[in-house]
Amino acid sequence: MRRFQIILIVVSAFLILSLGSSVTDLWSRRDILTIRQAKLSELQKENGILKKKLQEVETPGFVEREARERLGLSKPEETVVILKDPQMEVRPASEEDIRPHWKQWWEVFF
Repeated sequence: MRRFQIILIVVSAFLILSLGSSVTDLWSRRDILTIRQAKLSELQKENGILKKKLQEVETPGFVEREARERLGLSKPEETVVILKDPQMEVRPASEEDIRPHWKQWWEVFF
């Protein structure tokens, strides 16, 4: 009878330790799961934003707008008008100005 009690205590202690480690392992995995779910939610939002941008980029209007704004292109029947920028004032070179050209250009831009 005494031997049975000792075996029962040893087996019970082993089961308790085993279950205890399993529970702590499950808790740590639950924390990992919540972190991964938050990351998944964030990536899904970013994916939605990128899909909207892709749809916008694939439209003909976007291509035309980019060609006009970035490349300065126009349609054949349009007239391009370039307006003078008041900040870029070009002074005419006087005949008595004998400075080198690079200095004159330097003054125009800087």
